[in-house]
Amino acid sequence: MPPALAASLVAVMVAALLWRRRSGRREPGFSRGEVASGVLGTLGLVAHCIAMFFGEMFLSLLGGVPGVRGYADAVNGMGPASIAAYVLPAAFLLVAVRRRRVPTIAVLLALGFVGVTMYDGGPLWLHLTAISCLVVVLAGLVSPLQRTRRRSLPGTPTALPGSPAG
Repeated sequence: MPPALAASLVAVMVAALLWRRRSGRREPGFSRGEVASGVLGTLGLVAHCIAMFFGEMFLSLLGGVPGVRGYADAVNGMGPASIAAYVLPAAFLLVAVRRRRVPTIAVLLALGFVGVTMYDGGPLWLHLTAISCLVVVLAGLVSPLQRTRRRSLPGTPTALPGSPAG
């Protein structure tokens, strides 16, 4: 992982956690449908990237599955089918984050950045930067929203000392 991407991931996650603490707002958790939509969208985008950047490996792993060769050819064709293969999973990802105003805008902008750099014929480094930005935005969105459930062992307190319940 490039150092700049690693630093960006850490910085965005820390900023998201600090923002959540300072604002006092708790974003709603993800519903099961949103999680399913997010997972499908992410898997679709990953399949699109793998088919585009690692086409031969993609086909060697999944070439026996009906339709995979056609999918890889469509993605690499960079035509309307390739655009649809990008837009559909991106839409699933947007459905997953739709209840969060600012993060939804950030995800939309990052997806747009990835899409434009993919199909405008620009330099590869710019497209890879766009993908890195999307990964950072998604990490920043998901990490502070994780809720852990405390499971207490028999004979241990359920609240920490000094907390409102403790």
